[in-house]
Amino acid sequence: MGSARRCLILVLCVLLSFMPATAMATDGPEPSERTETDITVGTDSGENLPELSEKNEDTTTEATTEETAEGEVMGETSAESENADTAPAAEPEAKEDPNTIKIVMNGERIPFVSDPVNIDGTIYVTVKNFCEFMGCTVDWEAGAQAAHVTYPGELDMRVWPGSKTAYANDRYFYMSDICRRIDNSVMVPVRALAKIFTCEVTWDAAAKTVNLTGGEFLETAEEFYDSDDLYWLARIIHAESRGEPLRGKIAVGNVVLNRVESKIFPNTIYKVIFDRKSGVQFTPTVNGAIYNNPSQECVLAAKLCLEGHEEIASGALYFVSSRLTRCWVARNRAFIETIGGHSFYY
Repeated sequence: MGSARRCLILVLCVLLSFMPATAMATDGPEPSERTETDITVGTDSGENLPELSEKNEDTTTEATTEETAEGEVMGETSAESENADTAPAAEPEAKEDPNTIKIVMNGERIPFVSDPVNIDGTIYVTVKNFCEFMGCTVDWEAGAQAAHVTYPGELDMRVWPGSKTAYANDRYFYMSDICRRIDNSVMVPVRALAKIFTCEVTWDAAAKTVNLTGGEFLETAEEFYDSDDLYWLARIIHAESRGEPLRGKIAVGNVVLNRVESKIFPNTIYKVIFDRKSGVQFTPTVNGAIYNNPSQECVLAAKLCLEGHEEIASGALYFVSSRLTRCWVARNRAFIETIGGHSFYY
């Protein structure tokens, strides 16, 4: 019996020697019964290392991505630098011709599609560019063959290629030279536009610059002309020179206005025309021709005179028929010139 027990114990010992060690832990606490200390120890022991390793991999990936992104940015910068090194240099802006004439209005340069030009000492500018800079609308009137400039309620203006006359607000101005077509642009002397826009003009020869100051809209004919002066001046021009060229009509008007300014004649247009102090001065006041309605060109001539335009030398006080070579005027006054059928004297 004792021998059999010893054999059984020996067999059990042999069997136990072949069993895994983990099988012996069956008496340990259940997982749910482990303490917080057990869990902490477990973490420290490295049970969560795979999780930490994943985080490290993410961090590494982000860092790599950042490095890669930086590398890409640097790569682009490098490419740009290479392109900057290899790209052709930008062409320098063309320098303006130092002889280009500039028009400056109140400190601001006026842009022109066609540059201003100097023709025999007269500076010409494009009507369209100048007037549009001033805020106006510019159209071409095919029927009238005129450039028409408007600003609602303020300006109604026309200029005609080939003519020395400019019209604005029912007033007329005589230009220093004719309106011209140059490179398909209508161009006029800048001083004519300066007068219409009431600008003062100065010329800077060194800088090739016309400086304009001011820029107000022109007074209308009703505001500017004295109605009695215009009425009588147009009538004496018509009565004395209706068959004369425009220049001759203006010269007759100049004589009348020169007498108004002279100390030896009355000081108004009406009184000069009807002056009897030294005898009849103008025959139409006797034969009644002074009361005839003037032609449109005679009205134009009167307006040009009232605007200050002169076709005869300043100071001319007399005119007579060019056929009268032995009259008192011809014998006693200094001759100036003959225009049409009239000779003019100081």
